Amino acid sequence: MIKYILLSSSITVFALLAFSLQGTASGSVVVDRVVAVVNDEVITLSDLQREEAINKNNTGKKDDRLILEDMIDRKLQMAAAKRVGMDVTDKELADAITDIMKRNNMDSKQMETALAKEGMTLDQYKVELKEQITLSRMFNKYVRAGIAVDEAEAEHSIRII
Repeated sequence: MIKYILLSSSITVFALLAFSLQGTASGSVVVDRVVAVVNDEVITLSDLQREEAINKNNTGKKDDRLILEDMIDRKLQMAAAKRVGMDVTDKELADAITDIMKRNNMDSKQMETALAKEGMTLDQYKVELKEQITLSRMFNKYVRAGIAVDEAEAEHSIRII
């Protein structure tokens, strides 16, 4: 009788194990997938969905393709910034976060709570802020520096109503 129970239990365990292994092999679930590769950097579906959620909250509905194009553009701009040495140092990033907390009368715990309400961690925020600072530097160096308006053109363009 004990041999029968042990044999029956062993067969049941073996069958359950085999069934569960078969389920994962044939019925695998995609957790995330790559939607674009920019140089060495990958943009995943979850990255795109997070960006879509941010855009939906801030600007209303925006086309998925446009959001992906914006993400690709930012990756390319970040790569260009890295090539020309416009990386933001860890100290600069920490100083910027400290400044943001000061201007908003927050301590680090309040900052993390505010970010959590936005669906973001402090690490995610640091990545975004670093990107914003870098892209701002690129804009200032290459776009603003190239803008030149002479006085006559400025006077012609300004109308006081």
